Amino acid sequence: MNFDGIMKYQEKDMELNQLQNDFNNSEVCVKNRKATQALEFSKKNIDTYETEIDAILTKYNTLKQSVESINEELSEFDDIIASSETIADIDFYTRKISELQDKLSQAEKELNLSASRMEEINLEYNKNINLQKQATVMFNETTVQKNELKNQIMAKGKPIQAEMMEIAKTVDQRLMGAYMELKKTKAAKYPLAASTEKGAEFCPKCGIDLEKEAVNILKSGATFTQCSRCHRILFAVE
Repeated sequence: MNFDGIMKYQEKDMELNQLQNDFNNSEVCVKNRKATQALEFSKKNIDTYETEIDAILTKYNTLKQSVESINEELSEFDDIIASSETIADIDFYTRKISELQDKLSQAEKELNLSASRMEEINLEYNKNINLQKQATVMFNETTVQKNELKNQIMAKGKPIQAEMMEIAKTVDQRLMGAYMELKKTKAAKYPLAASTEKGAEFCPKCGIDLEKEAVNILKSGATFTQCSRCHRILFAVE
């Protein structure tokens, strides 16, 4: 089996991969990713604050009604006490007033806490609104620049892809298939194919001891094998 073709294919494949890496790591793409993250972050916070403020407003309005209701009750007791004729009646109504005043004090305390929290949320909400606006501007600007750069990269990549297609025609189909399957895996690292000495007993890339069957294949030099750990395609050269 001739392995020159797969090595030439891999060389072009690595050129193409480098172009993609250059694109991904370019300043404009980095800024675009940061803008995207900022948009997601601010939207999540805004949604959270809106949900919380709705709940607090509902509670605030309920407390406000409660305070108004208690004050109305208390104002009624002024006339009742004034018209009371016995000490027992006055004592009873006085205790009722004390209970209502405690309720009023607690309701007003909760009301103030709700108002304070709404002020805090309002500040954070406005901060995230501003962040969202800034991120939107950056996202729109960098998206245009990113697309321009992408077109440039694609223009550079097309002739390389054309060369790869021609080279692939000269490569053994089983070898090409193994290469493409390996390329699909998340753990794949270049180089995907590597040469080694005949009868080598360890992988030249990850260093693991090769299985007996793999060693025998490399001794024959007739075909290729794959490392059991890094899965690289291995073949022997004189």
